[in-house]
Parts: sequence; C-alpha cells; structure tokens
Amino acid sequence: HSNSDTFESYLLEHKKMSGVYWAATALDLLGSLHLLDKEEIIAFVLSCYHPDVGAFGGNYNQDPHLLYTLSALQILALFHALDRLPSPSLTLSYITSLQTPSGAFLGSPDSNSTDTRYSYAAILSLHLLSALPAPAPTP
Repeated sequence: HSNSDTFESYLLEHKKMSGVYWAATALDLLGSLHLLDKEEIIAFVLSCYHPDVGAFGGNYNQDPHLLYTLSALQILALFHALDRLPSPSLTLSYITSLQTPSGAFLGSPDSNSTDTRYSYAAILSLHLLSALPAPAPTP
C-alpha cells in the first residue's frame, strides 16, 4: 500500500506511466506478467489518454507528452491491447505534429527543444502503430 500524500509521491506522480511500463516489462522478462491485473493496468493507461489530442500524460490529469505516449503504447502492446487505443489516427497525428523541419522531434507541442530520446520515442511509437514507411529497396 502506498501513501499518495507523501512528498516523494508528489515528486514522482508525473512519471507513473513510465514506472508502470518498466515494472511490467521487468515482470514480463521474468515470466511473471500474469501477476499483474491486466484490465486494471489497461484502465489506468486509458485514463491518462487525452482524447482532444490523441496522446497520453504520465498520470491522471497530467499534460500529454511524447515519452508518456510511448510508454502507454508499449504497455498496451505488452498486454496485446493496442486495439483498445481510442483513436490510433489521432495518436499518429499527435506524434507526427511534433516533428520539426530539421526532422527531429519535440516532446510536446509546448516545448521548443529537441532531444534524441524524443526522436527514438517517435520512431518506436510509429512502429507500434504500424505507421513507419517501408524501407527503400537496396540497389
């Protein structure tokens, strides 16, 4: 049982989505994913969805961000529940809207800094959504 009124919980509240992803992945690697309540986790993930933009926040009532959107997609994929994503096309639009003219990605529309982890998150998210273009043929 955790106390959500602790100082530490306030510091980590916005990172819950990523924490759930890492914990679930660790359990999956140990062959113990079945110990988690799949429906409870999927419900948590979907409760962090912002239907106005198609992206996910790091926790309830947190602003959407590319990194948490990736974690949410990874969790849904881990539980074979990507089909529960409310609007894959809107999520795809959110991700692609974060690409800058240089090709790099922003973490959120409110940001103006790029980072390689955002590019990684965008590419992996696009892959999970089956939205990456086919590679060019090798000559």
